[in-house]
Amino acid sequence: MVLKIKKGPRGSRLDLQAWISETIGLRGGRVRVCRRGNDLHILCEASICPDPEAILPALKSAIAANLETWLDSAYQAPVYKVRVYGRQVGMRYPKWTETIAPDQLDRETADLSPKGKGALVWNRTLAGQGDPQAIARYLSETFSPLGVGVKVQSKAIGKTSGSYRRLYISCFSNYSPDSSLLGPTIAQQLRDLNLRGFQDAIVRSLVRGEATANWTLIVDLTPSEVMLRAWGRWGDVPAIARLLNSSLAESGVTVSGIGKESTLHLFCQAPTTPDQKLVSYKIADLLTSLRPQGIHAAIIYGHLTKQKKPLWVEWLDLPLLGDPERAVSTVTLAEQGDRAAVEFLINRLLNPDLDEQLLTGGIRVQVVRQGDLLHVMLAAPVCPHQSQTAPLIAKFLRQLKIPQIAGVRVYGRMSGQRSPTWNYGLDFIRRQPVPPAPTSKLIRAKRTSAVDTNNHRILDKLPELLLSDSLDLSLASDRISGKLVLVIKQSLIRSGLFVPRMELSRATVVPRERRSQLFIVISEFLSTIVWMALGLLLTLQIDLVLGNILLPAAVIGQEEEGQAVLASSQIVSPYPSFINPLLDEHLGRYHQLLMASGPPDVLIVGSSRGLRGIDPQALRQVLRSQGYENVSIYNFGVNGATAQVVELIVRRILTTEQLPKLILWADGTRAFNSGRKDLTYKVITSSVGYSQLVAGTLVRPTYADSEETIMTLINPYQDVFDIPLWGTRYSHYPKDIDRWFDRVLGSASALYPQRDRLKLLLGEQLQQILPSSMLDQWGDWDILKDPEAPELLTIPGVLDPDGFLPFDLPFDPGSYYQKHPRVPGQYDRDYQAFDLGSTQREALNSLLELTKANHIPVVFVNLPLTAQYLDPVRRKYEQKFRQHMESLTAPRELIFRDITLLWDGGQYEYFSDPSHLNRYGAAAVSEHLANDPMIPWHVLKEN
Repeated sequence: MVLKIKKGPRGSRLDLQAWISETIGLRGGRVRVCRRGNDLHILCEASICPDPEAILPALKSAIAANLETWLDSAYQAPVYKVRVYGRQVGMRYPKWTETIAPDQLDRETADLSPKGKGALVWNRTLAGQGDPQAIARYLSETFSPLGVGVKVQSKAIGKTSGSYRRLYISCFSNYSPDSSLLGPTIAQQLRDLNLRGFQDAIVRSLVRGEATANWTLIVDLTPSEVMLRAWGRWGDVPAIARLLNSSLAESGVTVSGIGKESTLHLFCQAPTTPDQKLVSYKIADLLTSLRPQGIHAAIIYGHLTKQKKPLWVEWLDLPLLGDPERAVSTVTLAEQGDRAAVEFLINRLLNPDLDEQLLTGGIRVQVVRQGDLLHVMLAAPVCPHQSQTAPLIAKFLRQLKIPQIAGVRVYGRMSGQRSPTWNYGLDFIRRQPVPPAPTSKLIRAKRTSAVDTNNHRILDKLPELLLSDSLDLSLASDRISGKLVLVIKQSLIRSGLFVPRMELSRATVVPRERRSQLFIVISEFLSTIVWMALGLLLTLQIDLVLGNILLPAAVIGQEEEGQAVLASSQIVSPYPSFINPLLDEHLGRYHQLLMASGPPDVLIVGSSRGLRGIDPQALRQVLRSQGYENVSIYNFGVNGATAQVVELIVRRILTTEQLPKLILWADGTRAFNSGRKDLTYKVITSSVGYSQLVAGTLVRPTYADSEETIMTLINPYQDVFDIPLWGTRYSHYPKDIDRWFDRVLGSASALYPQRDRLKLLLGEQLQQILPSSMLDQWGDWDILKDPEAPELLTIPGVLDPDGFLPFDLPFDPGSYYQKHPRVPGQYDRDYQAFDLGSTQREALNSLLELTKANHIPVVFVNLPLTAQYLDPVRRKYEQKFRQHMESLTAPRELIFRDITLLWDGGQYEYFSDPSHLNRYGAAAVSEHLANDPMIPWHVLKEN
């Protein structure tokens, strides 16, 4: 059945295919239609290959009759080319191909063959004149093969006849192409047209069927000559030389130059002797019109090509025409605080390649002064990298020593974005803390930025972004302890010395027909008592022997710490165990802190790098010197903690009333690599505490000042002792009884407090006994194989009262690598299957959703590493991680501070191993963070 379409194609694929089929009238065959960008592909196939002479004339006539429908139809992007193919059914390749340009059907001289260049040259010529359809056709030559359709419109910016115009370019596709793929290419092609009368172009990427753009790009269409003259006005020698080369191109003269103090030296070369009058006139005319900043005279040298000795030399005075500001150099003007001069110098600093900048527009710079700060906005077709630009700008501005400028704030974004993607700050001198105000909120919440209403240089407010849904976690069905028991059981049965309990009971059944029922009950009871007594005696013996073995290793160093160290046995956690001794101990310490003084002002989270990398006491001292008195800080670092573990602690275990005013997340790349096994999190999910958390039955303590609560804190087990063993009340207190048994066993048993060490010891022994196939079936075996793994360095009982784990040992590469293997980056498990998305990214989104709702700033600190650790492979991954974190900062209100190379990979005395700080490095990092102006310490003074 063929649809009857009388007015040409209406837009849908079905309408178009039916219209083309009816137009062609292909009998005994079929027509297929496919759109890619602005190209329409038509495949005609039949049992006998269709004749192009019978198909193309009718198709061309139909297209010409409905030309308006093709070029300005309901399609989001018009059709600029129709490619027709003919083949026999069953053949892989077409027998013939023909290209039809709908807008050129009335041009008899147009070369429409696939190999011809006539259409392309014609489009390029018209596009250079500013014709929107020609520009669209010109761009479609590149983007249609990518499946991206282009539509171009032109509108005047002002209402006057001589005002500039603006191009509006829409890129339609079935997917969302990366802006870094299309942006630079579009910018390059548009600027290559050298359009006159156009100020800029706004490019939008749209997915078909969606109303809003995925991204927007603004391309500066200022002609190259105008840009060169603007730079030449500031005395830029390469720009002046480029303008002179353009002016003297017809004479065959090439010009190069250097600037020395206030004199410009120009070297003019040609195959024959350069015409001195002509060259001097052209140079004088250009320099007089430019009046370059700080240049008082020019010396012109005439050379033959490839000869050093000049044929003639001419001196040229450049009158300043009574303008004293033009007499000083651009650098001197910038040192005096001239905003335009500073803007130009930063522009040239970030765009050293003149050709590259003219090709795409380069990095655009805007500078605003506000108080004692300079705010610098960077924009480019691809967002500039923070690590490659911001420190360079800060160093340059520090060297300028501009009067009354105490610091700089740098922002980066893609041209066209309303909000900065990242920000960076550096104070040249110590500044007084600024109370919360609209300007300081730029740092605290990243919602507003520096404004200069006179110059309309406003960094727009960041849009409120919806974060992704929380990660849906389900309870793991298998627990590590259950897997261990199953493996041991199977090994014992396979040895032949043991049989399953069911078979044993059946083998020892004694006929009971002649026994009385009472005798049977008594004998079973006595048997049970005897076996219980033997089992209890054996258990006590094992407990005593293994406890004596494990206990010395657990208490080493506790006596040396003295009264400053809290023993783990003194920590009472109100939560059931999460099978992570350090997490359990932190929860107990945090519980005591909440009882004593409420939630801390600053909470430090992260893995072992954070646990050992920020000293709360040192941080508190520096903050006190800055006017922040009595700041409460707690280090909640957990060995092996990833983004999932941090999200679990902050978002799900703690309540909003227990959260701090500021969160410092101290860690590195490892915490966000979703490709590696997150063993720490997996072990926690197999715990009783996690089971209750997921089931919604986890009982959290309250911190009211009632008499009942105070009595409970004095004797937390009094209510448990009052529970009757029989009756209805028992069903209401299973968790309390379980907690009571846990405490009793912990105090009576020598082995129970060291059960995690026993688990590690058993793991080491079983690894040597059990077959490797069984170990492979147990997916969590890796966590017991490596006793040096960070996940196992729990060391309970040696934390200081603020949760910090101090290490005194300095890192000595010579002695360290005699005891430990040097693991190259390509074999480092922390970077295996490197993936910064997936589960860890979802955990971060969930955490930031909570902190945003409660107005709690989150500062992620990428802690220092040694040069021994940062080999080329790890450096590559660290660079990817920095770029990833910089892309997350603005839209998700995460402040990213990268201090990986704080000491340029050196200062080994600040490290305890290649990637972990010791107590002296932690103190140095704490001091550095306390003086970091981008960290919103002022929230500590807010109620």
